[in-house]
Amino acid sequence: MFHVMLVAPILGLMAVYGVIVLVVLSVPFCVGMFLQLVLTVFGQKNWVGWVPAGLGVLGLAGSLAFFLPDVPVSYILVYWALYFLALWLTWLVVEQIKKFIARRRHKE
Repeated sequence: MFHVMLVAPILGLMAVYGVIVLVVLSVPFCVGMFLQLVLTVFGQKNWVGWVPAGLGVLGLAGSLAFFLPDVPVSYILVYWALYFLALWLTWLVVEQIKKFIARRRHKE
């Protein structure tokens, strides 16, 4: 039991560190998907929907510039590939909803 009490503060720090890492890693996903949603719904021009993807390219370049010595390239590329996949899925769902609404309005 004494050994467990010695390790408990370290496990607590690891848990807090893990939560912080998850929060930091999820920020681009949340901001990017929210921007994609808003710009796809309210954007009048087609190029406006590409703004979150452009920000993602800047994030990819920044990640490669700053994290490359410490983090393997494959991890960085997988992370940003998932980001772009999330953006694409958000755009796809919103476009389908917009088309559904347009069809329903046209019928009435």
